[in-house]
Amino acid sequence: MSLRGCALCTWHSQWVLCDAARHALCGAQRCMGWKATAHMGEAAACSACQKGYYLDNNGACAQCNTNSCMTCETSATQCTSCPEGKYLKDTGCVEKVGCTNDHYPDPTSRKCIPCGAAANEGGIEACATCEYDSTKGKPKRLTCSNSGGDKIPRTTLDGTSTCVAKTLDGCQGIDKELFMKQDQTCTLCSDDSVTNAGSKETANCKTCIKTGSDKPVCDECLDGYYLDSSKACQACTGANCATCTSAAINDCTACLPGYFLKTDGSAKECVLCDNVDKGGREGCSACSNTGTFKCTACKPNYRKQQNGDANDDYTCTRACEDDSACGAIVVDGDGSMKYYCSLCGKAGEVPINGLCTSNTNDNQCSKGVCTQCADGYFLYMGGCYSTTSAPGHLMCSKATTAGVCETPNANSRYFAVPEAAAND
Repeated sequence: MSLRGCALCTWHSQWVLCDAARHALCGAQRCMGWKATAHMGEAAACSACQKGYYLDNNGACAQCNTNSCMTCETSATQCTSCPEGKYLKDTGCVEKVGCTNDHYPDPTSRKCIPCGAAANEGGIEACATCEYDSTKGKPKRLTCSNSGGDKIPRTTLDGTSTCVAKTLDGCQGIDKELFMKQDQTCTLCSDDSVTNAGSKETANCKTCIKTGSDKPVCDECLDGYYLDSSKACQACTGANCATCTSAAINDCTACLPGYFLKTDGSAKECVLCDNVDKGGREGCSACSNTGTFKCTACKPNYRKQQNGDANDDYTCTRACEDDSACGAIVVDGDGSMKYYCSLCGKAGEVPINGLCTSNTNDNQCSKGVCTQCADGYFLYMGGCYSTTSAPGHLMCSKATTAGVCETPNANSRYFAVPEAAAND
């Protein structure tokens, strides 16, 4: 007999999936959490329901209203998330146009966020109306909520919006990325579309200073440009150069993200972080080269590991041969999900501890997957994992000599014990 929906429970001192409930010992259907019982033979009490269900007053899992909610709580129409194409507004689901001017549709959370909500809730302080800026991935303020009209919107290069005093200093701010035009609005120093001489910006300018009715004077250029003697921004000529001091190809001082500056005598070059032949490191996506090369981030499907004693330098180890092979999910100590390899594409390599290697460590593996694990290892998603090292010890603390997890850890609901497969 099987009860669908439950996530974990115990049966004869074994941990099993609640979907594989034996003799109906796991409580409510559609349950995904459980509470331990004091006596063997009692049903495990449900503490949380599967997606699309809510826990009612009787401890049973009832279905959400499928016409309005994707997930809900306390009642079938008390929505907590919405179907594809709709956005959560208060406790209901609306179309995108239902997020009116005092709200904006956030595509990440699929919620209608109030424009004036706190910053940690996705809003902008003192904002009256706004819209979502898809290029910056942030809300953009349109008007400020002030009755006297003494505040105006200010949006920086990175898309951050605030309300500032309607003054030259208010628009300029600490970063000096904007100035006040003659129509008393704030505009970026790089916007050269204005034709009025007193408000004419400098193309590709990052920061500028404006005093009175004079034309703003550029102080610093955007990445990839340098400030010439006439206060105009000219393009750096070195490939992938972010900052430079002149048009000379060897006057690059910093590279664009994903590159590092390599100096060979008087010659300078911006090199990809993962260009091993020129001093980079395999799998590296972000790096620096101030004195010595350091890798600070890895590409997708590479696992970041500390390089020696340095706390700001890492090596990148391939975790998956391709996206489709990255099927093994492990919950890390901080609660984040890590993805490990479940099928190796390179001949002779198999997934041991989530990484492809030619050393099977006495595990029985072939054709890119493992079928039987050695003592001290357990089988999960086509790979063998050690109970004493990462990431296996995050899932299981003890395995049988047959290579089956015997004692799962607290986050064990993220992997299936083979003996607990559902039987309808």
